[in-house]
Formats: sequence, C-alpha cells, structure tokens
Amino acid sequence: VQGELLELLFEIQIKENGLLIDKRRNLTTEQKKELIEISHKILEVSHNPEKYGLNIRGRNADVAGFEVDDRGDIEFKRLFEAKSGKFLGRRALKQLSINGFRSAMSTTVNTINKLEDAEQRGLNGLGVNGRKLKIAEGGIKQTLCLCRDLAPNHPDPKENSQRINNLIGKELSVEEKKELRKILNEIDFLESPFSHEELRNMAIEL
Repeated sequence: VQGELLELLFEIQIKENGLLIDKRRNLTTEQKKELIEISHKILEVSHNPEKYGLNIRGRNADVAGFEVDDRGDIEFKRLFEAKSGKFLGRRALKQLSINGFRSAMSTTVNTINKLEDAEQRGLNGLGVNGRKLKIAEGGIKQTLCLCRDLAPNHPDPKENSQRINNLIGKELSVEEKKELRKILNEIDFLESPFSHEELRNMAIEL
C-alpha cells in the first residue's frame, strides 16, 4: 500500500509541476488528456504485454515524460520511478542500469511502432499507421522519486553524498554498491513533500 500511495502522489506531483509533457508546446486540455492516455497505455504494454498479445521482456518505470513534435509524434525524454523504501537493493540496481527501464522502454517503443494491427490489439492511433513513438536523442533520462528525508537534493554536497550512501542496500556486493553509487550520482531526484514516516502513517490509515 505504501508503495502504491507514493506512486499515486508522485504522479500527481509530476503532472502539477508540468514535468509530464514538455511545456514548450501549446496543447489543449483535450490534447493533453489524449497524450497522457497514450503514455499510460505504452507503460501498460510493458507491464502487461500478454494483454496485448505481445512478448516484451522487462518492466518499465512508473511514469514517462515526453514531448510532441509538429507531426504529432511522441518523443519520450524521461522516466520517473517512485521508491517508498529506505534502501535500494539489487532490484533497483537492475532497473536503473543500462539494461533496465531504459532498455525496456526502447523495446516497447520499437515493438509498438512495427505493429500493423495496433488497433485490433487495443492500441488505437499507434503502430505503422499511427503516431510514431521515439526515444529522445542522446537517450532517455531517469528521475528517482523519493521521500523528502531520503532524497539527495540537499544544498550541502556532503549531506547529499551521505544520503546516497544511506540509500545503498547492505546486501549488495562491493562492486554492486560501486555501480549503484555511480548511477545515483548521475540521475535526477524528485523529492516528495512527505517524509518516509509521514507516508507510512498515511498508508496505515488507508
């Protein structure tokens, strides 16, 4: 429940802060709604490919940020993943590595683009005859969404370094810790207005 609650809160925060769709384009409310639905559908394909008769391996992130070009094609620029726990272990390392979320998103995008029967599979407006899906030039960026007291967004670099060290799970090997620390120093973080304790208390009340 705690993890699902954090995902929901962050999705609202991402939308409210204008991080979901690139702000540079003038889109109507209806256009935004349509595009957000498409984005959700693409992530759903990755999470549950069998539902669409597809064979795609690898789970995608919770939320995908994108922009739309003049032709109406969708370019994915950023993946957002919420973590409610205090520590990041092997699962997080696998997800954030080069063969994790970013690879799954590329595979999903390429698979959908090649579909000649997208509509029959419930993927209206996509596939060979629909909007083209793209990955941003230079690669898709990653943002890890964490509770307020865990996110390394502190103005003091020493405090940030300590927070990153505190996030790394003790069960990881020395090499795994080194790899995860490198990843965490390269990605972005989005901070929840709620602390880990506040989130836990809210989840208990649900």
